[in-house]
Amino acid sequence: MATEYLLPKKLIETGIPLKDINEASAREKSIRHGHPSTLHLYWARRPLATARAVLFAQLVNDPESVWQLQHPGETPSEQQVDGFKTRRSDLFKLIKELVQWENTNNAAVMKKAHAEILRSWRETCELNRNHPDAARLFDPEKLPALHDPFAGGGTIPLEAQRLGLRALASDLNPIPVLINKAQLEIPARFANREPVGPAEQDQGALLLGQQWTGTAGLAEDVRRYARVMRDMAFARIGALYPKRLVTAEEAATRPELLPYVGRELTVIAWIWARTVPTPNPAFHNAPVPLISSYVLGKKPGKETVLEPVVEGDRWRFKIARRKPIRGDENGNKVGKANATGFSCLLSGDVIPLDEIRKLGQKGKLDAEMVAIVCEGDRERVYLEADEAQKAIARSAQPPWFPETKLPDQALGFRTQVYGMTRYGDLFSPRQLCALDCFCDLISEIRPRIRQDAIAAGWEDDGTPLDRGGRGTQAYADAIATYLSFGISRLSDFGSTICFWHIAREIISHAFGRQAIPMTWDFPEENPIGDETGKYVDSTEFVWLVIEKALNVAEIYADSIEHCLSSQVTQSPAQTQQISKGNFVSTDPPYYDNIGYADLSDYFYVWQRHALSQVYPTLLKAEQTPKEEELIASQYRHGGKEKAESFFMEGMRDVLKNLAEQVHPAAPATIYYAFKESETKGKATASSGWETFLEAVVKSGFEITATWPVRSERGGRMIAIGKKAQTDEGEEDNNKNALASCVVLAVRPRSPRAKSCSWNQLQNELKTELPRAVERILHGAGEDEAPIGATDLSQAVIGPGMMIYSKYREVLDPEGEPIPMRTVLQTINRLATQSNTDDESQCCRQWFEEYGFEPGPFGEAEVVTKSRSISVDRLANLGMVESRGGAVRILRAGEYKRKESEQAQCAWQGMQWILQAFNQGGNQPAARMLRHAQKFEGQIAGLVKELYELCVRKGLTADAGQYRDLDQAYEDIEKLLITTGSGENMEMDI
Repeated sequence: MATEYLLPKKLIETGIPLKDINEASAREKSIRHGHPSTLHLYWARRPLATARAVLFAQLVNDPESVWQLQHPGETPSEQQVDGFKTRRSDLFKLIKELVQWENTNNAAVMKKAHAEILRSWRETCELNRNHPDAARLFDPEKLPALHDPFAGGGTIPLEAQRLGLRALASDLNPIPVLINKAQLEIPARFANREPVGPAEQDQGALLLGQQWTGTAGLAEDVRRYARVMRDMAFARIGALYPKRLVTAEEAATRPELLPYVGRELTVIAWIWARTVPTPNPAFHNAPVPLISSYVLGKKPGKETVLEPVVEGDRWRFKIARRKPIRGDENGNKVGKANATGFSCLLSGDVIPLDEIRKLGQKGKLDAEMVAIVCEGDRERVYLEADEAQKAIARSAQPPWFPETKLPDQALGFRTQVYGMTRYGDLFSPRQLCALDCFCDLISEIRPRIRQDAIAAGWEDDGTPLDRGGRGTQAYADAIATYLSFGISRLSDFGSTICFWHIAREIISHAFGRQAIPMTWDFPEENPIGDETGKYVDSTEFVWLVIEKALNVAEIYADSIEHCLSSQVTQSPAQTQQISKGNFVSTDPPYYDNIGYADLSDYFYVWQRHALSQVYPTLLKAEQTPKEEELIASQYRHGGKEKAESFFMEGMRDVLKNLAEQVHPAAPATIYYAFKESETKGKATASSGWETFLEAVVKSGFEITATWPVRSERGGRMIAIGKKAQTDEGEEDNNKNALASCVVLAVRPRSPRAKSCSWNQLQNELKTELPRAVERILHGAGEDEAPIGATDLSQAVIGPGMMIYSKYREVLDPEGEPIPMRTVLQTINRLATQSNTDDESQCCRQWFEEYGFEPGPFGEAEVVTKSRSISVDRLANLGMVESRGGAVRILRAGEYKRKESEQAQCAWQGMQWILQAFNQGGNQPAARMLRHAQKFEGQIAGLVKELYELCVRKGLTADAGQYRDLDQAYEDIEKLLITTGSGENMEMDI
């Protein structure tokens, strides 16, 4: 029989300061400049704070667990237990330091965290020094690497490197591979080098004595060569982007323009409207505009709108500085939220959306410039679109066009039905000219960078970056990679699916959400001008990230396994072998939430155009890989059932692959996100949680912890500016938001695991769960619980699932497996020691946190999913209102009960009875109790609890109602008994 490993539990398997982690993660969402997420756009990124805390807790031993393995069969003294709590408290304090944004690049804090990871590793190695596999698996001088097989935007591997681990990142998609190379491989490879690019003339004095430590020199070269590229682009395409002269004639009717008469203003954006031929033959197929809003700016006192002017069979727009009036914000749309079409400016006829789609498919969807936005003196200046500007825009002849086809159907893609079927169709001719120009310049500037590096004394080994080079050629490739990221950002702000943000008066980027919508009016940026969207500004976001990168090359130079050898690979998660013998943390795709590959092609076509010589293998294919992408796309797989089957089978393959490879010393951590989708403003939840847990268990893992993390952005595009006008209307903005996330800690289940009976499992849960809850709440000995009320129900799932999933299977008396739903519900009831039904427990827990105020849907989803129900279930019972991404408990007076309806849970029955009691006293309350009689005992307890909670929350009026009902409840019960079953009672109110 093989010798068992002696494996201490990790901190993540016993307790973590979840409140502090969640607060820091939420705060981080507002950080922009210098945040790694701004290096290159990618979807569903985790906050750095979340990943950093999870990795630390995943790799650091729980002190009590180590002692128990060192002293088998012994019971610790009270003094020793207090010592465990003190030690946990110290580790919690370190986690609280780690997650603060200000400490992201604090070398002292990171080294302290790294030291704890090394200490735990060496403790584990010492415990297993006599194991037959000790030399291979438990070498105290060789810390395993951390692998993320779904690297995506790179948060997890970046944080692993920041904590001093060798990070291994892999992904099927070339865009994440590029992002991770730019974060993990390049900065460490070219750290502590002086810049080689040409300094600006006015920079000389500023650079005297400059210390080019860490990535400062690398960042400076990205900045310098971006300016060189901008100047080269200006020489080639500058004529396509003229300034706009303000004339006395136009200022005669617009006094606000008088200060600008005779001045040539830099254009920030040209506003365009899509056009189709008029449906009225009297106007000879003249093109007419489709505009979603006539409002251009909403700054108080400077509100500006478009006003249509029709002259025969011609139209134009004049600019007016005035407050919007009714109808301005809807342009010439016809219909409400789901627009039915547009009104023809010439004839007044309605042009239905179906007709617009048909015209688009015939190639008759065009665009016309309708306004120009210029940079004034600390303000935006809106001018009419003159013929000279229109002619210059029309003169653009792009030398290259991205022919890659958009998917025939994909989640969130809307343009194809309008005839826009290729990625190139998403850009105007002038935008295509600019992007193509910058892509060409990448190829031209690489030799120049190499020559500058040679002149600076670098080794000219001729080995490219893609083959592990560190000399002049590799450096030129590295700078080119970052410069191409500026092109990606330029494309994000420079396509026809962008929109003008009327509140902030700036261009909003194409991917305000994970979709490619159909927009009707759009701004065209000035890529070589002096405002938002220009290339230099785009690369500023890139070099700031590089500049602020932690100097891992220096702070971990003496580490036993420092992170200079971090590696990024293109590989499918189902078959990769990179995880073998390494730690694992990963954030897999979320069912059908996002089509990453389809969306990535938007950037891939430009990255391939710019960098095919730098990464010839990675960027060889015309599109990103689709067939192996692990999402449940019913469009790709021929229906919902086939798509679900593909996803679940693939996910089981991934998990089984990981279970066979992961290093035994630490649990793997897996992020699982609930998907929130909204229909008609109401939030409903996805149903994959139980299925996912089953897949984890069946793959060979046992689940040892589940922690709900607040890592999703709460704001929606609809809340931050002008609504994106798609053919589906405004509500399209609210669909498919990620609502909440649970981190699972999992370990490979013993191959000798046995089956057990349902009764045996329940007895174990009754014994072990109270201890686990106590450890979660008070294991660090701190005064305040490290976890909030709404998170506890999900957190206790972990210890319960640890007991359940250590068995090969759990069987009922008939020999059938116990359903996952039953297991989850039982764990929660036993952990909370409550006999109340699941729906009532959810409401009570939600009320404890938020009272009658609305709270985030994501948190509500965590609470309900822990009991295998949903927010939708509570809403259907009329107990909560779920709308606009928020959930609110309803007061008794808001309940609407159907005649003869029977209560489905104690909470619902309690509120019915309170409503009746408030309206008429004991008699109506007794009649209502008849419809909730099976919950009679639970209701009595709930009433007392609600009274106490209302007092605690300062809800004086509500507390009084529950107090009065509590005092009268015994009389109400007696009245029900006295009057019998209710046949002779008065009719229900």
